[in-house]
Amino acid sequence: MKSNKIFALVVSSLFVTFNVSAQGVFEYGTKKCKYTQIVPENKNRDWKKTGKNEYTPLSENSKLHQIAEKCSGWYFQPGVFGAYTSLTQDVDANTSASAKGFSPKAELVIGYDFCTGHRNGVHPRNFALSVEAKVQLSNIPTLVYQDLTYTKSGYMPTVGANLVLHFTKHKPWQFSVYGGAGYTRMTSYYPQATEVGSVDRIKHNTLSYEAGIQLLKRIKIGHSIGIKAGYEKTQTTKLGRGQFFLGAVWKFKPKHTSESMSYGDYYRLTH
Repeated sequence: MKSNKIFALVVSSLFVTFNVSAQGVFEYGTKKCKYTQIVPENKNRDWKKTGKNEYTPLSENSKLHQIAEKCSGWYFQPGVFGAYTSLTQDVDANTSASAKGFSPKAELVIGYDFCTGHRNGVHPRNFALSVEAKVQLSNIPTLVYQDLTYTKSGYMPTVGANLVLHFTKHKPWQFSVYGGAGYTRMTSYYPQATEVGSVDRIKHNTLSYEAGIQLLKRIKIGHSIGIKAGYEKTQTTKLGRGQFFLGAVWKFKPKHTSESMSYGDYYRLTH
């Protein structure tokens, strides 16, 4: 191989796609749909930077490898939000109390992406789904009626699960809708219960429902960031909570690394 043929090509360290033409060149245990990135090794010694995230090999012995993110697989997704919460308490048929306020909200999600195959055996489908287990923590305002405190400001945990539907799975921006349910731990306080042995608070798990939208952008292999918005509804016999929230999420997926090879070998296998 002539050296000018080797040096005529530029390898980008941000080359991201799925099922690239060199799919069979790198081996690391998966032939399914994946996003890949070619990474030059020893950049300062064996490669010359020729542009933003672009490198030219200094010899045919310059090493490179490929990293990949499967379209399907496990992921971890934390999120932080700003929330607007409304509490309502029905005391009797003619009397009620309410409280509203802004507060922070946080969540941790562990999920699994399912890829729904290819159209005509070539192009990955943009419709896909995920299932998630979630843990959330959100603040609620104090709600008081006369001499009886029904709830007071504090953090309220929720555990549950979501189903996520993706509509642009293999596009630069991934748009999804989701919905799910869980249990929220709520506490009712009774400060006037002064007799010995009387109950001054009751903790109870309450069914909650949640739905919303999500928009993610892959910034590099294994990392996507974006925004998530939704509405959560919790209802007991007398106490109701509605919460709108908007915030940022960061999605992490495992990366798979191939064996290293020389640029000369890579060139011969792909040309």
